[in-house]
Amino acid sequence: MSVVAGSIEFMDELTDSERGRFVVRTESSRYLLELTGDGHWLRRVPGDGLGAVEGLPPLDPVAALRRDDDDLVLLSIGQCRLGQRAEFWLRMPEDEPDVPDGYLATQRATTIVCQIERVEG
Repeated sequence: MSVVAGSIEFMDELTDSERGRFVVRTESSRYLLELTGDGHWLRRVPGDGLGAVEGLPPLDPVAALRRDDDDLVLLSIGQCRLGQRAEFWLRMPEDEPDVPDGYLATQRATTIVCQIERVEG
């Protein structure tokens, strides 16, 4: 389901079948996703989240993750639903140091998803 507020479209869930640009805000970070016919990209902006969900324990300090603020190839959205942790599968960049041969992808799990928004552009 999606809700349009003015010119902003908020969504309950984001899947691989969607096309466009999206901002997913979790408790601790913001994720920028571009889903096109030519490929899918994800960028994490740490520390730009919406804060702890009411009723859950306080958040630990936001951890820095490898390749924060870089555009990464998004292979698949395992899940991305409001009120749950998102799961993204990312291709490992070829220039990544200390990656074993044959290691092609990594999973990124988020804190609780608080907002999913389709953005223009």
